[in-house]
Amino acid sequence: MEHQAITSDWSAVITAGGDAPPGLREAIGTPHKSFAEFGGLPSVAHVVEACLGAGIERIAVVAEEEARGGLSAYSVSHAQPGASNIQSAKSGMNALGSGGKVLFVPGDSPLLRASQILHFISRLEERLSVAEEPWFAIGFSPKAHVEDAFPGAPYRYLRLREGKFASGALLAASTSGFDSALRILEDASRNRKSQLRLLLKFGPGALLSYFAGRLSLAQAEQRAARVLGGEAIIVPDCHPASTYDIDTLEDWRWLSENYERLRLE
Repeated sequence: MEHQAITSDWSAVITAGGDAPPGLREAIGTPHKSFAEFGGLPSVAHVVEACLGAGIERIAVVAEEEARGGLSAYSVSHAQPGASNIQSAKSGMNALGSGGKVLFVPGDSPLLRASQILHFISRLEERLSVAEEPWFAIGFSPKAHVEDAFPGAPYRYLRLREGKFASGALLAASTSGFDSALRILEDASRNRKSQLRLLLKFGPGALLSYFAGRLSLAQAEQRAARVLGGEAIIVPDCHPASTYDIDTLEDWRWLSENYERLRLE
């Protein structure tokens, strides 16, 4: 099939070890937000099915061992979560065991569908035809599209020259790109001072432009490329559903009330 040709050299790491805050934990009945159920399946199972439906067959799920029973129907590799999101992603990469192009998605994005992954990868492949190693990518969705699809949903937006965007669940990197960024992000995650140094690498002009809404998508790519040491790619027209995850009790409540309607659309 056509989509299998698009994703034939892709793998996926699904991070599903994130702990739910106390109020959310009580509401969903599990300590792990990726295992909150929607439509009779845990959220992470919807994400696995989206990856499989997009033709990605090499999948590593990063989750606590006691939570993996909900994924017994799927042929996926498993990895133990690390002390941070960065370390968890690294654990998933180790479980995959080989290089190539890797999609990184959180397990608490139950609205994610195969068509959304295929759109992201197709747009990304257009850029990769002239990109150099290493590279990194992220998907955005315009605020207007998000509000049309999810009226009243709780959201936070990035402010750029072209408008406001929701950052999505869809991230990707080449193996060399992940290794390069890992060293920088691990260093920045150690303490508050190193996080400040990472921000300052974007340059005071870029930070001021961002807060003033004058930083463009192209400039954001250029600055991220300089900081991370590779080519940075933003896919700015991803489906709004690829941007919704469950971080708070408010997120879960809104999605629980609207899931069936959204699933049928």
